[in-house]
Amino acid sequence: MGERARSIGSEAETKAWKFLQSLGYRIEETNNEQYDIDCLAVFPSKTTSYELIKPRYAPDGLTAFEVTEESLRRKKVTDFRDKIGRYNAENPQEKITGGILLIDQNISPRMIEYMRNEGIWGWGRSRQRLYKEKWGTFHAWEEKLGVVSEIALDDTCSYLRCSTPPPTSFDKLLYFYNLFVLANYQPLPLYSQHGIF
Repeated sequence: MGERARSIGSEAETKAWKFLQSLGYRIEETNNEQYDIDCLAVFPSKTTSYELIKPRYAPDGLTAFEVTEESLRRKKVTDFRDKIGRYNAENPQEKITGGILLIDQNISPRMIEYMRNEGIWGWGRSRQRLYKEKWGTFHAWEEKLGVVSEIALDDTCSYLRCSTPPPTSFDKLLYFYNLFVLANYQPLPLYSQHGIF
């Protein structure tokens, strides 16, 4: 691999690790040369209800991440699956529960299904954008409005909620919420609402 290609790969990985940390992942290890795994991370258990929850489309527990700028092919998926299998065979006390492939391209529904059957979650361009928008909204609201909660509706959908306490002069409650959903592997326009009760 040439110096420029190495540099581009390193930059992409650095951005990816910052992205994962912004979502709440704790990075355990990067660039594991023995198993050729880009990153091992875990999403810690929530300590309060005022945090982002683990992304809905992700494995629980210790997760392997791989960043790729190549075209997505089935061989890339099976190679990643095999790396995880080898790691798990040699580390029975600390098994990886699944892998997430981060790729800067859209992933077709057919490929997503294939990947899931192989124990790999695909985070393509659309999913990464959705998670970045959710993170941005969460922190913007937290700065402006105070306490923000993320609530899961099902395996594909969550929403952010922010409520201001009722002022002392009257008993109204100001609320804000934003719905995040990925339908047919494409983000829907974000639905946002606010009002006074």
